[in-house]
Amino acid sequence: SKTQPSGYSQPFNEYGITLIEGIVNSVRDAVNNLEEAEIAWGIAKAPQHVFNRRWIMKEKVINPFGEYDQVLMSPGISNNNKKEPAGPTDPDVSFISVRAQKGNRPIALLANYALHYIGGVPPNEVSADYFAVFADKIKDRLEADYGALPAFVGIMSNGTSGDVSGTDRSKSGPSYQPYEKMQIVADDIAEKVYNVYQNLNYKKWVPIKVLTKEVQLQRREISLDLLNWANRIVNLPSGTIEAHAREKNFANRVIKL
Repeated sequence: SKTQPSGYSQPFNEYGITLIEGIVNSVRDAVNNLEEAEIAWGIAKAPQHVFNRRWIMKEKVINPFGEYDQVLMSPGISNNNKKEPAGPTDPDVSFISVRAQKGNRPIALLANYALHYIGGVPPNEVSADYFAVFADKIKDRLEADYGALPAFVGIMSNGTSGDVSGTDRSKSGPSYQPYEKMQIVADDIAEKVYNVYQNLNYKKWVPIKVLTKEVQLQRREISLDLLNWANRIVNLPSGTIEAHAREKNFANRVIKL
């Protein structure tokens, strides 16, 4: 979730009210369907879908602030200035499985994968991307469509994927129809999770522990030079670009901070 200053607060619209009611109803239904269960967990490997989208460049490139960086996000596949990815990726698909003690009926499966959304969605359409497709695929593999019984809940959460893309920018790849690639990726992940799932060791009771660590982060202050740059850029004539195509976008962000 994202937080905003209180000045941005607005009354809930129809969607917001519907969302809140849906969450409340979901929690109520879950409480009403509580039963004795057991839990297991595992890790599947899916390295072939995760690629670092930040690349170290041979020669420095200009950034939206008019300065020069050695690293560029999402350079073109045909960009000959690319040198190598700026870091590793996480291939693990970690998951937790919960099933009923009576009859071993799958209740839920929560997976986590550090992959950015796939995309491939036509204009003016909204998609839950491969996360939702995975939920359907894993339900099919577990044969967990129960009809009248409480519905199986399949979930894919998004791991730490700010630097990750589903596109390999080191070479050209195939073209896909709308929604096609997310189906391919989700189906493959579901298959890999299912293969590990079949050998899980379930436990009727587990201790719950929490590991925390305080991290000191350095805050980047807005310098007077940067603020002066931003004010100058936003006042350039419409259509004027000084150094970078997105400089006005970032200049406005600097001013609003």
